[in-house]
Amino acid sequence: MIKISFLREGKIPITIPLPYFTLHFANSIITRRFIWSRITKYSDEFPSDLISRENLINIRINLIKPMIHQLQNYRGMTIVDIAEKGEPRIVIKL
Repeated sequence: MIKISFLREGKIPITIPLPYFTLHFANSIITRRFIWSRITKYSDEFPSDLISRENLINIRINLIKPMIHQLQNYRGMTIVDIAEKGEPRIVIKL
C-alpha cells in the first residue's frame, strides 16, 4: 500500500492510503484503446500508429504490471520527502 502524507505544522496530518489494486485498475483504464483514441483525436502532434492493440497490451503487461509488482517488494521505502519552510511536508511511502 502506498501512503501519501501531508504533514502541516500545528495541524492534524492527513494520510491517504492508496492500495496497489487501484494502480492496477488505473493501468487497465489508461491503456484502453478508447482512451488513447481520444488522446490522438485532441492532439495533432501525437502519432496515431502507437495505439494498436498489440502496443497497448505490451505496455500494460510488459512495462507497467511488472513495475507495480516491483513496488510491492520495497515496502517501507520513502519515495518522496519534500519539506519547505512554511509549507506542508509531503511524504510518499511504499
